[in-house]
Amino acid sequence: MNDYSRLDFEKLWRGRDKVTEVECGIILSMLEENRRNRVLELGAGNGRIGSIISDYCGEYFALDRINDFLKKCGQVKRLAAFNRICGDMMSIPAIDASFDVVIMVRVFNFLSDPGTLLRELKRVMTDDGVAIISYFHSGSLASVIDYIDHDCEKASRQAGQKIKGIRQILRSNFDEYFYSKRYFRRLVRDAGFKIIEERVCGLEDYSILNTLPSKIFVGISGIAHPFGFIPHSFVKLGKDR
Repeated sequence: MNDYSRLDFEKLWRGRDKVTEVECGIILSMLEENRRNRVLELGAGNGRIGSIISDYCGEYFALDRINDFLKKCGQVKRLAAFNRICGDMMSIPAIDASFDVVIMVRVFNFLSDPGTLLRELKRVMTDDGVAIISYFHSGSLASVIDYIDHDCEKASRQAGQKIKGIRQILRSNFDEYFYSKRYFRRLVRDAGFKIIEERVCGLEDYSILNTLPSKIFVGISGIAHPFGFIPHSFVKLGKDR
């Protein structure tokens, strides 16, 4: 299991406010028509997403298995409705049908057993609830560059080679997986979900485009999802059965 306890969020996200603005803008756009009384974020880290999204919810629950990260969640506004849960997302400490919305951003690609996570996520959702998951898909410009940059031969010997539609890329000290869009769709379908909406982003992280307003990236995120070179997909899921 990856050890994220020494991950420096401040260093990782320094100078990348535009990325956070775009990702939160996409999430809020996807949730415009949904009930948001109780919202759960899985792998909340230090609250980068939750500190913004929680303003638009009744109650916000930030779950992470590293308590030191959670201590920083909600520090800026200290919202009464901001709750912290230290626990394992593979076994969420909540009863069935507890949440109207479940959010997971930049976490899915680090899961070695995404099927188990999806089934657990579905368990804690209400019947008319939705989940918003982001993932980086294989075949994009970013994943191709990463694949070339890292030890391809070693990566090809990992479990990713044995499953069609998934490759393991070795980045930093963490095992990371890129999923093809087709494979991701099969995963969520097998877990009992249907895809309601899909958007993409990621170009705002490049310096040549970073000066453009966030609303431009949010605005084009829905019509640009068929273009495979845009690396970061946001998918809105509902229960199918």
